[in-house]
Amino acid sequence: MAKRRAFVGCCARTDGCVLAAGHRGACHVAEMEEVDYVVEAIRDERERRGKLPTTEYLVKWKGWPEEDCTWELEQTLASCPLILRAWRKARKTPAPATTVAPPGMSDASGGRRSLNR
Repeated sequence: MAKRRAFVGCCARTDGCVLAAGHRGACHVAEMEEVDYVVEAIRDERERRGKLPTTEYLVKWKGWPEEDCTWELEQTLASCPLILRAWRKARKTPAPATTVAPPGMSDASGGRRSLNR
């Protein structure tokens, strides 16, 4: 069984709260995977080699400290095309031909993604 990651910036008021420390209002007890988080920025990228090479991005989550950045697969960031474009422009990395946002998904969602954090 995989050891569950402890997040530095997680609320400590209520056991199991998945909101960032210092949040306002009531705590929200759930699994981290069940909550939508907002992508603030991409900090780094890496290529994973293997049978199916993939690109992963180090994501900074809005309201969470740098210590809680996580590596996410490119396809999980499909709702954040403007953030990905800005990262690639800054890095001068061309977009892969297969990176397309699903219909109806755009940065209008605020970069929200349900991810395995």
